Amino acid sequence: MRTGTVTHIDPILKKGYIEDENMQDICFKIDEATGHINAADCVCFEITLEQDGLVATQIKLTSETISTQRYSRFFCPDNHNVQEKQAFDYF
Repeated sequence: MRTGTVTHIDPILKKGYIEDENMQDICFKIDEATGHINAADCVCFEITLEQDGLVATQIKLTSETISTQRYSRFFCPDNHNVQEKQAFDYF
């Protein structure tokens, strides 16, 4: 299994992105996640090659935590602060 960090979640499109240990962005469908996943969560996952490219599947939270400041640029594109975005319930 690969590991990475959730960098963005789009609740409208029901998809998100994970940055893996190789700094590669990998798309995932929210339905593929086990449990409640938020931006900046550390996850482990499998990779599947689909028609649109590599997709993360079987996504699970890991016990690691990281600083949300590192990823604030990914889930706060409209320059709102991290706390405002975290207060929004994605699910």
